[in-house]
Amino acid sequence: LGAVPPRPPGGVEGRVTLRVAQWNINALCGIDCRSAQAASDILEVLGPLEADVLLLQEAPQGPPQEFWPEPWKSVFPTQAMRDLESGLKELGYNVQLRTHCETSTLLCSKLPLETATPSGSLDDDHSFRGLMKEERHSLLAHLRLPAGANSADSPVVACYATHLHHDNMVPGWGGVREAEVTALLRHWQAHASPNARCCILATDFNQSRRGDYSAKDWSLIAEALGKPWVRQPEDDGVADLLRGAGWRCAFDAPAAARNWPSRPPSTGAPPASHWTGTVVDYPYVVDHQGSVEVLGVYLVYSSLSDHLPIVTDLSISI
Repeated sequence: LGAVPPRPPGGVEGRVTLRVAQWNINALCGIDCRSAQAASDILEVLGPLEADVLLLQEAPQGPPQEFWPEPWKSVFPTQAMRDLESGLKELGYNVQLRTHCETSTLLCSKLPLETATPSGSLDDDHSFRGLMKEERHSLLAHLRLPAGANSADSPVVACYATHLHHDNMVPGWGGVREAEVTALLRHWQAHASPNARCCILATDFNQSRRGDYSAKDWSLIAEALGKPWVRQPEDDGVADLLRGAGWRCAFDAPAAARNWPSRPPSTGAPPASHWTGTVVDYPYVVDHQGSVEVLGVYLVYSSLSDHLPIVTDLSISI
């Protein structure tokens, strides 16, 4: 991997740049789920990225609850999470919002908060809920862009904090994750600000896309997905659902800069974002006004979690 370049400058007149970093930090329990991580080490990764918005999956508030699974229940460092929150505030992330579920996502922003919806379940309206040990939530934050004055019609960027479920329950479309994204899309339709220039959904999707791999590589992935102890689909339908609703994956932007070599026939996804050697973390954006350009997508090496951070640079028309 090449180095992540500095945050791009403010841009030309009428446009602003935005840097978003996403990272599943595995509840600060390390790459093996058994090694508590120090907040200072996480901050050493996040600080130099100079992101405007952070989306950190598996960032529970703690302390551990009785219903938490092992080894996270025994390993989770509650004080380190408090130190991380404090350290992020020192870096300028004064907005900190967290979804209210076992597998929480922490949204942190240097941009001022315009509005935020309460954390709500994505799993209330499908038939699998009774079989699930835990549910996933989302919250929507509208953040004021730098060029906007403090007024009712200031341009904003919308960001979702969420994390799709690891168990799809069925071996294809019509499962848990498709239901969760359907709920999220309904939420966006109902709660999108008229001043939103775009909405960002950058998270752990718990699903790879077949088009990001050669036929040979995908045959190995498909074999692993079909193992009795895995039993997950080759395609959960989420990528097609988002594409049909107008959402674009930043990895698919042909002109975007990257810090990894191209891997035909991939559309531009990195070599891996997860300990399994696959990509399950994706940055998506929806923009019905043609106002967003993906400037770059970058993968960050770290041994602190079982996922790698991803940085996305956007240029937004205001």
